[in-house]
Amino acid sequence: MDRLGETRRRSAALFGNEKTAETVLALDEEGAATAQVLAAKTGISYSLVRDALIRLTAGGAIRQLPRAGGSRSPLYYQPAPGDLWAALVKAARAIGNPSSESPGHDVALRDTGASPSRRQPK
Repeated sequence: MDRLGETRRRSAALFGNEKTAETVLALDEEGAATAQVLAAKTGISYSLVRDALIRLTAGGAIRQLPRAGGSRSPLYYQPAPGDLWAALVKAARAIGNPSSESPGHDVALRDTGASPSRRQPK
């Protein structure tokens, strides 16, 4: 699987949307942007970027800025202040970084000393 495909697979698994990680990183670079700007920046369709932005808004990670010129003017989104946005950006970067391959489930459990209740004997 190519890098972009792997990033989208991980984004879907962790965020429920394969385009969320890319949208988070693009918005972080822009600071404030419309869905159309982010779609152009990422190459993701407008409707999928908009869906990710709506979910991020509902989760409190970003906020919509007031429209400057009435209801037909562009709608800008901006990261919400606080730790949540920084954590999402960090997670999105890790998802897209191929060197952040996580070890297998058994290795991670062995390293922490945890013992899963569903682990099968070898």
